[in-house]
Amino acid sequence: MPDRARILVVAATARELAAEELRRSRDRLLQAEHRAGLGNFEHLVGSERLSCSEEMFNIFELPADPEGMKLQSLLNRVHPGDRAVVAAALNEAIERSGRFTLTHRLRFSDGRVKHVQADAEVQADERGGPSSLIGTCQDISLRRKVEIELHDLVKQLRATHEIRLELEREHDLATTVPVVA
Repeated sequence: MPDRARILVVAATARELAAEELRRSRDRLLQAEHRAGLGNFEHLVGSERLSCSEEMFNIFELPADPEGMKLQSLLNRVHPGDRAVVAAALNEAIERSGRFTLTHRLRFSDGRVKHVQADAEVQADERGGPSSLIGTCQDISLRRKVEIELHDLVKQLRATHEIRLELEREHDLATTVPVVA
């Protein structure tokens, strides 16, 4: 085989190996995101769509769309009680070319609520203005449920402790007060 043909075969093989490694790496990333309940997104400032990972669509329970997620669809899933805070965080981050981390709720038409944590940072264009917002969103519903249950248990424990202290005080009074016959 001439040297030129051998070089072409080696180059083609290297490209195929690189493509296969890229596919495996993407599969591992998708698997990790799914296990962690962590999606990622990129929003081009001024656009009405976000480029999202599959897990973002899963978290928001929206059908996957190769064109991305509509910004309005995302905002419609935000719990009405959290919409103003989410909108303010987004706007402030874009205006100041900053970053935000925000915990908020999603509300679904059947009444279910999910708790999510969003973390995003504005990327600047060549002139220093905001060009995109890149970030992650993680479903923390299970963690939030455990936090609430733990909080409730601590309240119950404190109440039980207060009752015990009161009973001990009453017992001490009953045993220290002499009975007059």
